[in-house]
Order: sequence, then structure tokens, then C-alpha cells
Amino acid sequence: MPPGKVVFLLNKISMKKIYLLLFAFGLTLSVSAQSYKPEEAVKHVGENIKVCGKIFGGRFFETSKGAPTLLNMGAAYPASLLTIMIPGELRTKLGYVPEQHFKTKIFV
Repeated sequence: MPPGKVVFLLNKISMKKIYLLLFAFGLTLSVSAQSYKPEEAVKHVGENIKVCGKIFGGRFFETSKGAPTLLNMGAAYPASLLTIMIPGELRTKLGYVPEQHFKTKIFV
């Protein structure tokens, strides 16, 4: 992964728990954290921040170790500003193809 990329790893938990956790986290961040663009996230590694941006696509690496899915936020690969990583174990539990489901959606 090129320097400056921030990778989010989703743990092995159910989608209901993930949505609940994200909702609670979002509430906490909306009160305590400022919102940043994907290109600003690299300046805040280790801090609790909210990153808002559009997903421009992604790729499933089914033959790679852990079979990760990478979603590109802020721009299409290779110019993506932020990369979100979904482990293969979680992907199988989603019930949809994340790189298609989230493409062109904006995350706040």
C-alpha cells in the first residue's frame, strides 16, 4: 500500500452489530469530531475523526491472502485518497458485492 493511505479494517462481527456500532460511533463523532475530506484524513492518523466522501469503486482480491475487498474513496484507483479494506470473512456475510453496492455512494 502506498504511503499516505489510510486503511480501515472491519472486524469479524455481524452486520447488525457493525451498523449499530457505526451509528453509535457516528453520533459520538458528530458531537466531538470535525468532519474532514478524504485528502485530509492522512493528517489525522490516530485521532477520532469523521471522513466524508464518495466511493469511486473497488476491487475484490479473491486469490490474495484473506481475500480482501478494497473500496476507493475520494477518487478512482490509483488516485484514491482513502482506501477502506473489508476482510474476506466479513464479505461472505454481507449478502451483496461491496464494490458494486457502495460504488458512487457518499459516506458521511
